Amino acid sequence: MDRKLLTRRKTGLYLLIMMYLVLVPFYQSKAGMKEVELKEVLEASGAQLVEYNVNAHVGILGESKDIQEAESLCWDLSRRLGVKKAVMESNQSSENVQTWVNGKYKDGQDITIMVQSSQSEAGKESNIIVDLQGNEKLTSIQGIGNELKGVLEKHGDVALSSWISGTFQGQMAKEDQIHIADSVMAQVEAKEIEGIRENNIISIVGYSKMIPQWIQYGGKKVNLNIALRYNAYEDKTYLWIGNPLISIAY
Repeated sequence: MDRKLLTRRKTGLYLLIMMYLVLVPFYQSKAGMKEVELKEVLEASGAQLVEYNVNAHVGILGESKDIQEAESLCWDLSRRLGVKKAVMESNQSSENVQTWVNGKYKDGQDITIMVQSSQSEAGKESNIIVDLQGNEKLTSIQGIGNELKGVLEKHGDVALSSWISGTFQGQMAKEDQIHIADSVMAQVEAKEIEGIRENNIISIVGYSKMIPQWIQYGGKKVNLNIALRYNAYEDKTYLWIGNPLISIAY
């Protein structure tokens, strides 16, 4: 992975930390009907897989770590997750410690493990984030999430988020894009919370009982985000499906 891409991913992880701090707590519904698998939802739409992301976060209030503790934890998580070609970087200031490991996961996906800790007059806080991104050999986003959760849950409550993207060849008519979005919503029995249907983008936020983890968004339960947009440069129409929200720009 080149340094520019690493920098973008590191910046993205900082933004995810802030998103979690704003949107927490994540809620878990009681076990009931079969959980939906985003890969299957994408395949049912007819889109060709492009990329997917799974992110796990643990926030630890009232606890801070020095650079040695943060690095030790990063290496331990890397070992337990079976990360290959692991490379560590760290930096610190008087109030903040950050260390991260970049490497490869089981099927060659890019994985970043970050430990961030701060201590100030406002208090102590640590965050652990594992971010995985791939574009092939996807068996189950739900399975990857469970693997990350199994390693992280000893450190606290684990918040999982994920998204998957695919493409349709050419420029899809707006009516067809709306039909795809509605079909995805129907497949997971989701209720629309809010949506945008403009000429250049379709974006819908909703809630489905088939997806156990959800957040509060505008005072309502949300755990599904669907977006479609045409990319003129590639001459492809993109579809993104996220839980609870799509955490990248689209």
